[in-house]
Amino acid sequence: MKNFKSIMMGMQAQSKAFLNRLYVDRFSADPEATEDEKVFTCRSLDFWFQGTGRRNAERVLLMIALPSEGLANIVCKGKRTDDSISAGGLENDVAPVGTYLLGKLEPRIQEWNENNKNDNKAREKAQFFVQKPGNRMLRRSGLTFDERRGKFVLRMLFQVPLINGVSVNGKAAYRGVADLLDLVEETILCLDQDELEEYVRTYRRQQQIRNFLKANGYCAFVANGSILPREKDCDSPMQGAIPFASPKELEVEIPLSDENSEAYDVGAVAGDACTDLGTSGYGETQTSITGMAIPCGITVITGGGYSGKSTLLDALEAGIYDHVPGDGREYMIAEKSALKVCAEDGRPVSQLNLSAFFKFLPGKPLEAFSTEHASGSVSQASNILEAVCGGSQLLLIDEDKSATNFMIRDQMMRLLVEDEPIIPFTERVTELWKEQGVSTILVIGGSSEYLHLADQVILMKDFCPRMITGAVKELLQTQDVRTNKKICQFKVADDLDMQESMGAVAKTELQECLPAANWQFSRRLLVKETSQPFLFFRTVETENEKKVILDEYSADVTMLTAMSSHEQLCTLTVVMERLLTDPQGVDREIMENVAVFLEDLLKKGKTGSIMPETQSWFYEEIRPLDALCCINRMRGAEFKAK
Repeated sequence: MKNFKSIMMGMQAQSKAFLNRLYVDRFSADPEATEDEKVFTCRSLDFWFQGTGRRNAERVLLMIALPSEGLANIVCKGKRTDDSISAGGLENDVAPVGTYLLGKLEPRIQEWNENNKNDNKAREKAQFFVQKPGNRMLRRSGLTFDERRGKFVLRMLFQVPLINGVSVNGKAAYRGVADLLDLVEETILCLDQDELEEYVRTYRRQQQIRNFLKANGYCAFVANGSILPREKDCDSPMQGAIPFASPKELEVEIPLSDENSEAYDVGAVAGDACTDLGTSGYGETQTSITGMAIPCGITVITGGGYSGKSTLLDALEAGIYDHVPGDGREYMIAEKSALKVCAEDGRPVSQLNLSAFFKFLPGKPLEAFSTEHASGSVSQASNILEAVCGGSQLLLIDEDKSATNFMIRDQMMRLLVEDEPIIPFTERVTELWKEQGVSTILVIGGSSEYLHLADQVILMKDFCPRMITGAVKELLQTQDVRTNKKICQFKVADDLDMQESMGAVAKTELQECLPAANWQFSRRLLVKETSQPFLFFRTVETENEKKVILDEYSADVTMLTAMSSHEQLCTLTVVMERLLTDPQGVDREIMENVAVFLEDLLKKGKTGSIMPETQSWFYEEIRPLDALCCINRMRGAEFKAK
């Protein structure tokens, strides 16, 4: 700390360009290299700085390595002694620990900022900005795990105080950092161990549930007592909402284990869904959780208006993430690759093979179809194909947001329209499941076309689910809804020849056997050619939380509803910048490139991006699938289909 003080005192009234003396990596060719004299120590905390650019040199990144002893004792509680203090044991729990620590540190640091703020001369006071976590346990750049040090590292933006907005106020900067370190150390030492253990325990249970679902052929799980509805304009559980109760036919009991920990009472949150099963070896407390498990395959959720169909589907989409204790959805688990697909009129499509869903399209080849303004049916077909290309194992489809002519084509329309180019989704949904292993959950309220295809049918009434698969199958047999007897008798013209021709169409079209679809599984990005030694953008930004803009490239991500935070959108923007400037990108699949970029971004926190600092200094984990969906919507991007 004395070394840091001497450096800051030496900068008093100096140009802000002198702040580069604090940077760890200023002259190093290796961005991971550190200089011992520039890693400072204050009691149990190590800290260091990184620059953010010459334009705003007073904004630097402050990294604080948190003491690992206390955190290790809490986080590794429940792990056997042979791996309890290993770096891997800590790193595996970085999502729950990071979410909890940021949730405790962010409000206290924000309060310190408010108390230390000078409204008249804001730049003469030190200010610190920490990433604000939401209700999802995700990896965030605001708190990472340093494998080399074996410690969690808190990353924040430090606005160095300036004198008259020009020269460094070294004294105020030193006092601000010293006060902040005291605040951080006090917060870490006074952590509520029970709360942190609850975060880690909940996260580990969520992983156990995911493993159980995968091993037993389920695609989603909703614990009894979960709260699905959200409050208006926020993500908090709705007060007075009806707790979820599983239909008996779909109810399963999932065994869980909490090693070396007391039995965890989930009843306060999950409606007594967890049951204590006693204790076994290694001090493990055996528990179980009960709820509705949806088998893989084709599931139809039906019901009247305002019965909770879409609410359940939205909650299933949220189940791709692990939620914090108290959210009401912490034991709502869905296949991590689940993707909600819908119609997006006007989205671009580039070099996509649409032969799975179209017999022909006027004037354009199906095998490499491109358009700047896709119709509803083309856009929804493209979304499904891109989801399959990205490895999605679960499609979530809401009838209200779908293209009707793509979703269904009843007997009457098959008779009336002979040369229909669209192959409706009803003809491919079973093939997707049986041949590709892709399950589908559909919310249907206005058509019975999918009932005969469904493996299970759930009826929602007043937000309560009922299993009606058996009753639906009996009804289908009784009503004979798939026959065309009445339709062939329908008189559409006085000409008897017309009626006879319609009967002939019914016998052929309704019984048509389609060839197997040609599902496209390769997607590579073509980067534009340039004479420059490297590619770069002059403009990289987001717009209204809905658009990603990189010079002449732009993508509307409004319908990518799995990404709901500003930090995720910033992560997506940086990944797009990396993809579109990587000249070797065409040699690898887009998904492979994205996985590498994300790991680099979330672990190191370094982007090389020119995105304005006014947008974000922090990033949040996204799925490579979401990045693939974004680049597919990028106007101006070109692809090489293999």
